[in-house]
Amino acid sequence: MPDRDDGPLWMSCEAGVFTIDADSLIAYSDGKSKILTPTVYDENEGMPSSRCNGYCSPSFCLSGSGELYYPTDGGLAVFGAGVRGGEADSGGTGSMGASIAQAPAPPKVVIEPVLVENARVVSGRNGAKGGHEEPLVFSGSVERIDIRFTAIDWSAPEKCRFLFRLEGHDEGFTAVHPGQPRSAVYTDLPPGDYRFIVRAIGNTGLWSAEAAAMTFTVERPFYSTAWFILTVLSAAGLAAGAIVAVVRRRRIRLQGMKYSTSSITGERMDEAAEALRALMEEEKVFLDPDLTLKKLSQRLGIHYNHLSRIINEKHGESFNNFINRHRIEEAKKRLSDPAFSDKNILEIMLATGFYSKSTFNTAFRKFTGSSPSDFRKKNS
Repeated sequence: MPDRDDGPLWMSCEAGVFTIDADSLIAYSDGKSKILTPTVYDENEGMPSSRCNGYCSPSFCLSGSGELYYPTDGGLAVFGAGVRGGEADSGGTGSMGASIAQAPAPPKVVIEPVLVENARVVSGRNGAKGGHEEPLVFSGSVERIDIRFTAIDWSAPEKCRFLFRLEGHDEGFTAVHPGQPRSAVYTDLPPGDYRFIVRAIGNTGLWSAEAAAMTFTVERPFYSTAWFILTVLSAAGLAAGAIVAVVRRRRIRLQGMKYSTSSITGERMDEAAEALRALMEEEKVFLDPDLTLKKLSQRLGIHYNHLSRIINEKHGESFNNFINRHRIEEAKKRLSDPAFSDKNILEIMLATGFYSKSTFNTAFRKFTGSSPSDFRKKNS
């Protein structure tokens, strides 16, 4: 590590000759700086070639008068006696000489027009402090934002380096070295507020006095906003309600058409309904395994269409469900009654009006949620 009083450290490689001061190296070594900022000399400063080819150590020669000699592919590069003072003279085998001095001013960084989706160009005002006076606002889904920047540096503009960061997205700064694209590309940014800042450092190691900045906002797509979701849900609710209403009206209309030829009066329907209740609860006509809609209607003295209408409108079910429900209720009573403990399930099935075991089991599960055997175990 060079001493602070010895001047900058000089080194060479295939990209030219570099100098860097001791303070920069110490700050980088201590973790106080994330980037090294050497001064670079190459053909632009008069070297015959930037490819230094000294393949031994040391790879240069320091003359007694203080000149530095570096071998290159194009000849000898000579840096004058002022190197320890911060400036140098260089030339190729004595045929070229030029004074190279530190730039008197740092570079000024600027943000160029912003490209959105590679098509829509948003030109904005650049500035070190304020950036855009008003934040740019991007509506909807933005898949790609390309922010381009550069720096004004009269000494060696092609050797400027940059540090940029998108506040609200990037955790740290990203470095852009000479030869790399001077742009920052962001894809699929989530909705939010952002501030882009960028600084430049010239070939002399001087940072731009202030960073350039711009602010912008990515708005939520309209289809993800609360008002749009609420509108869609409201529309869906209205549509569902309309469908239910249409289905209900159609059911009522079809039911009206079904009984449009019925001539039974309301009073007669009430009388028949009461008689039906008595037959089912008192006489238990449902225990007859051969009971049909016509046989039951004959017992009531009404047309079977009228009986079907009474069961549908008064009980909300079909004739078969109406009869099987009563049969299952009777089977439940007998399965849980100790007086029928000597009867097996098959006997109770036949006694309650069922012919088929599968039909009995299906109906029992439908009305009780369990099998006949499980029901008997729980209730005996």
